[in-house]
Amino acid sequence: MTDRTIKRLKKTLNNIAKGMIGTGGPSLELSPPEFQSQMWSWSQRQARAALDHCERCDGTGSIDAPVSGSDPSCPECDGEGVMHERPAP
Repeated sequence: MTDRTIKRLKKTLNNIAKGMIGTGGPSLELSPPEFQSQMWSWSQRQARAALDHCERCDGTGSIDAPVSGSDPSCPECDGEGVMHERPAP
């Protein structure tokens, strides 16, 4: 990466951080790698909160495997615990 690209990325990251103040996002006092890591985790929690939990596995992503050695992942949500498409009303 060029110095110019790194400078732009840092500026963008700083602007994102300033926009997140008061939303429970990561602190601006963190080092850039720590901030980036916590920002990713925070955004994932926000995104998952907006999705419907899978009813079949109760949001855990796994079910009791009927046969030893079979895939314990929930077939309804592909083992993610959330439904990506909301059902039609």
